[in-house]
Amino acid sequence: MDKTITLNPLDDTAAELLQSATIRMAEQLNNHNPNHATILRRMAMDLEKPQHNVGELSVVGGFLLQLAAQQFAAKATDESHAAILYEIAQEITEKIHTNNTPKPCD
Repeated sequence: MDKTITLNPLDDTAAELLQSATIRMAEQLNNHNPNHATILRRMAMDLEKPQHNVGELSVVGGFLLQLAAQQFAAKATDESHAAILYEIAQEITEKIHTNNTPKPCD
């Protein structure tokens, strides 16, 4: 079974920042990789819901979301916004790599 990850709940600010990041990244990928752009647009729509989450993410979705958060954070003019996005990117990194190594055979 493919690994999936779930992000911790997001507050309004984090959800809005992450939504902006996913929309911007989707626009960048639209011509080069429409499948990845579609994944990001779906995430952006999920972030509009009152629960402010993107549900379970595949590893590919996690990497896309991580990259979007990092790129948007790098261009953020407000340091607190950049910190929020970098924290989300770090959470994704940790969850992707946790228990992602094969278990030894008995």
